[in-house]
Amino acid sequence: MMNRLFIYILICGLSVACQKTEKPQVDKDTMVKILADMHVSDAVLANVNPGIKDSVSKVYLDEILKIHNVKKTDFDKAIKYYESKPEILETMYEDVLKRLENGTTDNDK
Repeated sequence: MMNRLFIYILICGLSVACQKTEKPQVDKDTMVKILADMHVSDAVLANVNPGIKDSVSKVYLDEILKIHNVKKTDFDKAIKYYESKPEILETMYEDVLKRLENGTTDNDK
């Protein structure tokens, strides 16, 4: 799933690379928490039966967005925005990696 997430982000980024983007409704800190949670869910799904993996990963994504009070459409727009700003996305992923290394959960500050 981590590969799918990367491909999804890459495709979204390429599809909007030449478009103007508005500042997203999902702030940088919330996106960092969501992305970290998504990577944790990818790790959990690593050993899940491939026949149900896609449907379970969708449920996980829906739950992650629900936990962070973010609509799927707002998340998609935010991904597009941050992908169009590689310098911001890079710093966000540095924060994601720090959260993962520290074992910080979505409920931690």
